[in-house]
Amino acid sequence: MISVLLSVQPEWVDKICNVLFFKDGLPVYEKEDEVRKTRPSVSVPFKVYIYESRRRKKVIGHFICDRMTYIAARVDDHGEKHLENTAFLRTCLTNLELFNYLYREGGRCSGWAWHISALKIYDKPRELKEFKRPCPVNDCQECKFALWQTHTFISESKVVGCTQKIKAPQSWCYVMEVE
Repeated sequence: MISVLLSVQPEWVDKICNVLFFKDGLPVYEKEDEVRKTRPSVSVPFKVYIYESRRRKKVIGHFICDRMTYIAARVDDHGEKHLENTAFLRTCLTNLELFNYLYREGGRCSGWAWHISALKIYDKPRELKEFKRPCPVNDCQECKFALWQTHTFISESKVVGCTQKIKAPQSWCYVMEVE
């Protein structure tokens, strides 16, 4: 099964992991929605691995994204800033921060809230090398799946080999666990 590796800064990881209270025996976390400008082209639910950038530089846990909420940002004719579909989101961002992140004059003015459910934080964080990324080269006979592969071509039709260059994504990427 293809999953997603999501790169998250430490201050947001802390909010994702922070339990506010328990409801019906289950933890309610401070941050339950992660906002991104794009979304994977997989149907929900899907598994998302959390890569903590900067501080640990490891995969610290995973969650199930069981809902994607489309968010639109726009400026009306009077210069007023508007966000749509944010009423029930818990992003830990102010409306102004969310608007400034999503709005680009003359460009993309929308994004997605990835809902975090069934959060699991690992006792021992995992290394990136424990994951593979689907190879971007169609019909690669050498690697079937690999993380950020570099290919050496003998001709346009034959791939000779793949070498791994492990690197964290800037936002997110598709991954599979190494078996």
